[in-house]
Amino acid sequence: MPSELVFPHLTDYGPAPNHHEVEAKYEEVFALRVEEGVVRPFVFPYFFYGLGLLFVYLCIPHTHSPVLYAARWPVATTIIMFQLKVLLETSSGNVGVAALAGGASGLIIALTSTWLVCCKPQFEAKRVQRRKKENICGKRGKKIENPLSEKDDNIQISDQSQKEITARTIPLSEMCPSELEYGCVSSGEQDEFEYYWEKYPDSLLERIPWVIDLLSNTRGAGWNWAIPTIPDLPDFVKHQLGEPGKQCLSKRTCNRILPSTRALIRYRLPQLAICYLLLDANKTLQMKDPYFVFGPCTYELPSHLKNLSPYLVWSYRYIFSCTFGFAVPLQFAFVLQDLALSLIGPRLLGVVAEPWRLPTTWGSPMAVLNSGLGGFWGNLWHQRLRIFFSTPVDYLIERRYLTEGSITAKLAGRFIAFAISGFIHACISIAQFQHTNPWWMFIFFLLHALGIIFQTSFCVVFRPWLVKIPKSIRQIGNFVFTFTWFRVTGPLFADDVARGGSWLNEAVPVSLFRGLGLGVGGDGWWCWSGYIRGSWYRGKHWWESGLAL
Repeated sequence: MPSELVFPHLTDYGPAPNHHEVEAKYEEVFALRVEEGVVRPFVFPYFFYGLGLLFVYLCIPHTHSPVLYAARWPVATTIIMFQLKVLLETSSGNVGVAALAGGASGLIIALTSTWLVCCKPQFEAKRVQRRKKENICGKRGKKIENPLSEKDDNIQISDQSQKEITARTIPLSEMCPSELEYGCVSSGEQDEFEYYWEKYPDSLLERIPWVIDLLSNTRGAGWNWAIPTIPDLPDFVKHQLGEPGKQCLSKRTCNRILPSTRALIRYRLPQLAICYLLLDANKTLQMKDPYFVFGPCTYELPSHLKNLSPYLVWSYRYIFSCTFGFAVPLQFAFVLQDLALSLIGPRLLGVVAEPWRLPTTWGSPMAVLNSGLGGFWGNLWHQRLRIFFSTPVDYLIERRYLTEGSITAKLAGRFIAFAISGFIHACISIAQFQHTNPWWMFIFFLLHALGIIFQTSFCVVFRPWLVKIPKSIRQIGNFVFTFTWFRVTGPLFADDVARGGSWLNEAVPVSLFRGLGLGVGGDGWWCWSGYIRGSWYRGKHWWESGLAL
């Protein structure tokens, strides 16, 4: 039910109801809609049947069976159609669960398209794996063939990939100090384990973790398809793989890995604490502004915004949305993931928990100054979904629909990448219980593809004159263009996120600031009281039943 039918937020000019009243009303109305059969709650495991089918199919070897390999098309079609179906049916009165449902649908569709349509992981993908050196011989003394000397005829690296690898090689004099450190581990650990390339395993017990790693490692750290913005493998690993060392990203990227698990934990724990406090402070302050509860509305402004101009009010809301609303929660999630893997440790999880598999997420702000809007999206912003954006164009080039390096291929690459990103974010908007405009999300990202093309074309056409301008002035121009483009297009994204109620999501269980009385009425120390409620949902068929959130 659209939110304007629940609250008169577009016609009422008085004080806004606080977020506790809004959340309770949304839960009540959503429960009624579920009883009427209009909408389905987020049901486990029903919602993840598509992901389960993708996992099962990838666990079945098809490299020697043309029939099984051809089955990827009906499998992919089935998964995509199912996920679209549940996307249109599923929501939740809890905005966090609704966002999870929408985002998961978009990501499952992207995973399916990437690994069943655009790529051939069982034929081409391989990852770095480790084993104890004493296990290099079989139980009965039978020598196992050294995988380092094995010639892999199945792996084909495209010219573009080779260019990216070559571009990573830089002189030591140009490396960041942090890059000189990466890959350093204790000598005892280096002596204990042997690293090797692991192709698609023959054993089912080995295939299961291989496929899980393939589907969950979206940046490809430790895989032969790793995205180009993360550091290369450490030298001690590359040495055992028989590959040349000293290949890493330039100092302009500044993604790095920590030298040890202990160093990674020491590096991430303060970030976790800072992100937690920022999330708490942001939620405490946001809930005083009705915009972050309803989106654009006519309710009266809170006291701290009443004396500001409309431009400053919008700027305040947009800055809070972009920084504390998007970047900080993402960083909080990434830090939690890295800490969880590190605390469990490589002893239990193996190579997936080694620090060089967990590079930092964000690029350098200098990317915006040097490359403008393209530098923001291609370097500064997190690259967790990059593999989904780049593989469709690689597929079209491989099938000769596009010519590598051509203007057509570059334009197609830009629009396809941002269209996929727009689709994934639109899925989140679609799944929200409140009234949203998913097309706004899609248009926002397409406009940023246009912005990059416009800025790049401008720089190419006017290059003879631009090179004569001092570098500092050019950097200011890049920043101004990027800021202006976000300022013009930002409402399409930020307003729809707010309209969907995303800021009602409660990220922290205990609030310092609200416990001290800085929040609105009804706020307190504990924030998760009744926040996530689970119940048994009985569908029309037994396979539709499960735990509903």
